[in-house]
Amino acid sequence: MHLFWTYLAFLFTSTEFNLSYSILGYCKISEKQEVKALFKYEEDIFKMLHDNGITNTPQCLYNGALQDETHIFAQTTTKTSRSKVLHQLSAIHWDFLSQLHQKTKTSLPFEKSDFYQSLNLLKQNLSYLSAASAKSVSASITMVKKYYEGKEMMFSFYHADFTPWNMFLEKGELFVFDWEYAKRTFPPFLDAFHFLTQVCIFEQHKNAEGIIATYRANRHIFAKYFDNPDFSYQCYLLGIISFYLHRDEGQVCGSIEKSLDIWIHLIEILTSQ
Repeated sequence: MHLFWTYLAFLFTSTEFNLSYSILGYCKISEKQEVKALFKYEEDIFKMLHDNGITNTPQCLYNGALQDETHIFAQTTTKTSRSKVLHQLSAIHWDFLSQLHQKTKTSLPFEKSDFYQSLNLLKQNLSYLSAASAKSVSASITMVKKYYEGKEMMFSFYHADFTPWNMFLEKGELFVFDWEYAKRTFPPFLDAFHFLTQVCIFEQHKNAEGIIATYRANRHIFAKYFDNPDFSYQCYLLGIISFYLHRDEGQVCGSIEKSLDIWIHLIEILTSQ
């Protein structure tokens, strides 16, 4: 969900006698000053991913500004006319997340992780929610912190917007882009919950009960990667609620407001069972 910039495909190639076209990259363009820091952050993320052997992600071609202070971020892509978009969570997605975890994992105290900071931000922003919602979310935060506090855990990179519209399949390989919201030290595999949940919301138009039903039907798959999938689902939900409340300073509207209601309801369902 990009509120501050425009995406453009660029750089088409051709031969002298047989025209052929392919997208060589994309660029984001924005006049917003606050986006400059996001572009720099994503450039750094790309470098770290490639340094760790995650090569099916973009590389930065250019990050700078025009004379009128229009910010430009150009990145590579391997997308072609034969690229496919997968709308159902599959073994290909789990394999990508497994590689992401294995190649970026690090052991550190919970209190030094990005996940811990995310929970603290959410705690500080509970006043943006209704009293009933704040109570449900606060109880979930307390439970998650109680489990993690004082422990050294294995964390890894978290894309934070792992959805069909931010990836494509090319020659059997999943290529994942838009890492500007990524975190370096989150519990592994939480991106799978994001994929399932956002597809249910935006493509299947399901409410919280419908999403839970879909999740329950696939819980046996999640159980291969999580000791307690329901608990891990709550961790994901707390993370995404924290992100949007903080980014929008509580002034959520439109699709985010609708999603926020669903995310909170999902927490309530998960904690009541």
